[in-house]
Amino acid sequence: MTNPTDEEYADLKQKIHAGELANATRQELVRYNTILNHGFAWTHFAEREYPQVYETVRALLAVRTSKAEGRRATSIYQQAIQRTTRIAWIAIGISIVAAVASCVQIYFALAHR
Repeated sequence: MTNPTDEEYADLKQKIHAGELANATRQELVRYNTILNHGFAWTHFAEREYPQVYETVRALLAVRTSKAEGRRATSIYQQAIQRTTRIAWIAIGISIVAAVASCVQIYFALAHR
């Protein structure tokens, strides 16, 4: 990990003060989180500003990550439903074939009696 530059801290502070942090992408939030986890990151912020910024970035990153995981889980769930539906139709088809075969056997059994 490279040490964050003063420009990166300035960019982060500018986004915060402009109210644009909520619109940051997941990748930007990961980078901001990395910057804020650097050992002396607190020296670039006002006394009470650092903990608030850190928690805000962390919370936004958690939300973005959970949304991505939610979309992935939904996709997996939909795939499972499709597979289950296909298996159910196959089972219905096999049942219909078995019923027809039974009817044919009964017909021939009764006809050759």
